[in-house]
Amino acid sequence: MKLKGYIFSRDFFGERVPQNVQNIVLRDYCKKNKHTFLLSGTEYTFKKSSYILFEILEKLNNYDGILFYSLYQLPEDKEKRKEFFKKIIHKKKQIHFTLENIILKNMINLEYVEKIFLLKQSIISDKKETKAKLLNCVNYRHKNVERNYLERMNDNKINCMKISKLYSKDYWDGDRRYGYGGYKYIKDYHKHLAQSLIKEYNLTKESKILDLGCGKGFLAYEIQKILKSNKIFGCDFSKYAIKNSKKELKNKVFYQDMKQKLQFESKSFDLVLSINVLHNFRLKNLEFALKEIERVGKHKFICVESYKNDKQQFNLQCWALTAETLIDTNSWKWMFSKSGYNGDYEFIYFN
Repeated sequence: MKLKGYIFSRDFFGERVPQNVQNIVLRDYCKKNKHTFLLSGTEYTFKKSSYILFEILEKLNNYDGILFYSLYQLPEDKEKRKEFFKKIIHKKKQIHFTLENIILKNMINLEYVEKIFLLKQSIISDKKETKAKLLNCVNYRHKNVERNYLERMNDNKINCMKISKLYSKDYWDGDRRYGYGGYKYIKDYHKHLAQSLIKEYNLTKESKILDLGCGKGFLAYEIQKILKSNKIFGCDFSKYAIKNSKKELKNKVFYQDMKQKLQFESKSFDLVLSINVLHNFRLKNLEFALKEIERVGKHKFICVESYKNDKQQFNLQCWALTAETLIDTNSWKWMFSKSGYNGDYEFIYFN
């Protein structure tokens, strides 16, 4: 069976998947099912455009069917969908939806596909009011730090990276070439960020908060101090950081391997935050961590290192010691979508 591929260069229902990834999935599907894959048509970026799809439809006699990456790439307009389905059924062709593993070849299949599409449309409509926000809480202090990018790159960086990734004393309190160069509590340093988060999420003394990747717990302590709360918790995978965390957080900072499930019930925290941590995970573990944050938090906020241009990418590559995922902002948004993360976020850049 010869199947003509169809992919998107834009979001579909809040999802964004790189075009090369869509094509890989389509090719694998054809190989697995012993179909012939014909080069994909890529839909225009214009919102709700289906021009390329109907162009493919006009040449339908050349194919046995159309291979979609996802069912949710069907036209959003109901009348256009009806027109599309009518021509497919009339010409006795098939539509294959790769991601959902559904084949449409008759009216019964059509009704099933339409129900799924409308359900997704309804869910997306309900979510619009709680759309994730790009915040600006962390950048104010990040911009105030001076960095010599080339000096770090030329300072036996491979060895420095190996030492840094142990997250032991050298990383936190050793030489600057291995990490922080002395991570000490500075009065009021975290106050602005703590106040910003409290205001943004309407946090109170009764709010239950988890700081994932809390280090020595300085931010968690600052929030606890302002709210006069005993419901602030922190976790980290650095045993050294936990051992040297703020004494005021005794028994509230614990070890957590983010390859494993968090020990909390779903939606058990009013806010889960993670500041400058998640880019240190490999992609597989990153996706799992994002899913766990989404699961346990009612509200979520994460901040990661990223870039928007070549200069920022170069500087980030020079400076990063522990980062495993160095990707641009659009790729981060794709990862959020892929993992089902719907919380707020912030990017920091190295200019």
